[in-house]
Amino acid sequence: MNNHHFNRFGTCLVLAVVVALALPPDISIAQQRSTSEELQAARAVMQAESPEEILKLLDEFLEKYPESGYLTQGVLDRGITTIAQLDPEDPRLTKYAELYIRLYAQVADEAMGYNNAAWYLYEANAALDRAAAWADTAVALLPEGETDEQKAERAMVVDTVAHIAFARGDISTAIQRQKEVVELAPDDDPNYIEYKTELSKFLVAEGRWDEAESYLVEVLLGSGPEKGAVMFKNARIAVAQVYAESGDYESALEILDPVGQLVAPNDLDYYLTRGKAFRELGKTDEAIATYLECASLYPHPSIMEPLQTLWEETYGAESSLTDTLRSLGEEMGSWHPSGTFTPTGDLPGRVVLSELFTGSECPPCVAADLAYDALVAFYPSSLSAVLVYHEHIPGPDPMTNPDTITRMDYYNSEERVVGGTPTTFVNGVLLPGGGGGAAAAKGKFGLYGWTIEQAMKEAPAVNIDLAGERSDQSLTVSATVMVKDPAALEGSDLKLRIVLAERLVHFEGGNGVSEHSMVVRAFVGGHDGFAISQESANFTASLDIAQLESNLLDYLTEYESENPQRFRSGEGFSEKKNEIDENQLLLVAFVQDDTSKKVLQVRVLELK
Repeated sequence: MNNHHFNRFGTCLVLAVVVALALPPDISIAQQRSTSEELQAARAVMQAESPEEILKLLDEFLEKYPESGYLTQGVLDRGITTIAQLDPEDPRLTKYAELYIRLYAQVADEAMGYNNAAWYLYEANAALDRAAAWADTAVALLPEGETDEQKAERAMVVDTVAHIAFARGDISTAIQRQKEVVELAPDDDPNYIEYKTELSKFLVAEGRWDEAESYLVEVLLGSGPEKGAVMFKNARIAVAQVYAESGDYESALEILDPVGQLVAPNDLDYYLTRGKAFRELGKTDEAIATYLECASLYPHPSIMEPLQTLWEETYGAESSLTDTLRSLGEEMGSWHPSGTFTPTGDLPGRVVLSELFTGSECPPCVAADLAYDALVAFYPSSLSAVLVYHEHIPGPDPMTNPDTITRMDYYNSEERVVGGTPTTFVNGVLLPGGGGGAAAAKGKFGLYGWTIEQAMKEAPAVNIDLAGERSDQSLTVSATVMVKDPAALEGSDLKLRIVLAERLVHFEGGNGVSEHSMVVRAFVGGHDGFAISQESANFTASLDIAQLESNLLDYLTEYESENPQRFRSGEGFSEKKNEIDENQLLLVAFVQDDTSKKVLQVRVLELK
């Protein structure tokens, strides 16, 4: 689809983000050398805050530098989205879109230039005849290819055609073209949820509910929990929207119920659909509670409007919604899970590994940090293991060490997967990113916990026996790995890794978090681990804790001397967290396939 999705909750980046237009653009109408005045004018468009200022500066830029090398997609995007929100009938909308097409045509994909420009007009519900013509042009420009990539691209463009037809009131054509989309899209196309649910919406508009429902069932069957949290959640929200729009509010609520713990505050469609369903069914209290849950963390206008209306209808204008939202936000900020996890039914013995990359100077990491604390408290170590890798992101962190950096490099070996902090993995599989403040911890815990509980149901392919013996400052570790399924050795690169972690470290960093759980101190025997090439193998390794503390101190001291500019105080770390509390130590051993990065089994041992 052509929709733009924005994540409200931030991520601290590994590298400093290059400000838009700080470097010459890679896509430009003219490849001429631009003057510094042109660059500053383009930057001003990108940095302007008010809609009126954006449009004024853009028009001045286009008049003065019509062939500028700094006329980028980003500059035009700001103008198009701004004018579309202010006045879709403004002729500048079409003008900007035409420039956008020229931009794409010169150095990129002409077909997608027409497609994207058509979608801009569609979203603004403006100049739909022109949008239809541009979308048809995009289809005509595409090659009649047979590869999955070519089919996926054609499906995306025909999808634009179908939506514009629907917006123009030609529902029959919209259905016909959207069926083409569904047929064109490859089986693994990530947009298949939207393609089929959009077709269902078109069918419902023509009164063909039975046919629409068959597609909705296909979506639900094809996006079960085994497909992961994101697809499971998105599919159910999309399907529930169709049921709600058709007036079947009971079914909408039933479909949404299983994903309640997976939603983030910016999943507005979930809250809007659920709130509307409750309201239409006369369940006012439930509707208000749904809107409040979202608005207390993300007071988006689309949520605040129905909440304010329903609140005043129920409690009167004199009752303070602001105080209620503030109180609820504070309550969410101090949330922690009650009790501990009790499995329903027998489990096959799979222990699940959750990994968090974080930084004590990272404000968006607070939600993930607190959620991981909750994972440790809620799930027993016989079912769940947690490891937390501290990084110097965005600022120096005294719990960072060479092995935590190596672990980040390991996941980034083929492509940048750990782009910043917080980043989370369950059994070696990347989870949706983003963070937030303390009030967002409950939502993060819901996502992590749901994923962990799904992974617990998988039968382990290997078993691990783990033992550790301490003598003064020396630690000796022994492990036995037994491969239960010989197929696990085929086409894989299995490694046993053993981590020394400290259950709790006290340090108050710049983000205000003072207690840090499951801090990774070292990989015993090194991060490379021990290769597993047969069905049963024994491994031993040792570690001198006093030497480890000395090595950590040397590393932190060297980091201070080589990176003085990164310290706000200019005086280095306020504390060097190299000392290790031997009463807080645990071993976490896990088998990981270095080819797929998937973790096959885990074992946790508390060192007494």
